Amino acid sequence: MKKFFNYLPLLGLLFLTGCDDSIFGGDDDVNINPADLAAPIINFIDDNFSGYNIESIHLEDVCDIQYYEIELEDGPGPDVELYFNLDETFAFMATDIPQSALPQAVLDAIAQHFPAYTIDSDDVEEFELADGSLQYEVELDKDDDSDLEVVFYADGTIFCQDQSSDDDDDDDDSNSNDDDDSNSASLTDAMKDFIQSNYPGYKIEDVETEDICDVNYIEVELEDGPGPDIELYFTMDKDFAFAVTEVSTSALPQAVLDAIAKDYAGYEIDDDKVQQFELPDGSLRFEVELEKDSGSDLEIVFNADGSVFCKDDD
Repeated sequence: MKKFFNYLPLLGLLFLTGCDDSIFGGDDDVNINPADLAAPIINFIDDNFSGYNIESIHLEDVCDIQYYEIELEDGPGPDVELYFNLDETFAFMATDIPQSALPQAVLDAIAQHFPAYTIDSDDVEEFELADGSLQYEVELDKDDDSDLEVVFYADGTIFCQDQSSDDDDDDDDSNSNDDDDSNSASLTDAMKDFIQSNYPGYKIEDVETEDICDVNYIEVELEDGPGPDIELYFTMDKDFAFAVTEVSTSALPQAVLDAIAKDYAGYEIDDDKVQQFELPDGSLRFEVELEKDSGSDLEIVFNADGSVFCKDDD
């Protein structure tokens, strides 16, 4: 047994029962027993951070993505927070840094995009990703308490931001698209070019991270265009994955309807939650919410031939 198993009390085999909301209830503060860590995580810590003690383990959201956060203390270097994806792969390492360690490009971006905010010097972190690249999480304070947590790339572009209260006054030249501009700042030029080339006339309403079939995507909501509203999904590597539009139940292929009737006889289709996924190769999938009187609803993504691509219990 690894030496760092001694630092937290036994809380049960949480990792063996899965990581859905029914277990964690959305509470990031739920502690996890180190003895329940998967072998890849154990080996990574033992190989790269020997001499540290595990202070705590819990679920944490960063940029709307949920990670396992492992706090390491009392080691040969500064305290460290390690973040692992839910598939147990290493994502990044976070360390506290002084404000003076922020790249000039990040300071310039804050001055340009958030002139009414000041940096909370006690809440600045450097993220070192698995590939060695760096990001910076900065808490920005404002007198009206509409604070922001913003993650920047080293070149000053915004990866994501989280606003603790509603505020649309970040820019003196505010208009109906101010939020679009700040959100779209996290998109690469290639992503913006893709949207402009393939969806001219649309406005970017929102950009966020979304989980579908246990895979995280960058979701870009497009509105006010020449056609119906649409959601574009890009991989975390910024490659286009698929486009999603709402469709009526009558638009579902007969094979999908037959599969629902056969395999989910006790369920009914929620007519307001039927979506069509169009993949880059032109193939289609269909996400359907199925309801049951018992309340055990399902979200299922079907291939066009009626086979199940994935499903999620609500």
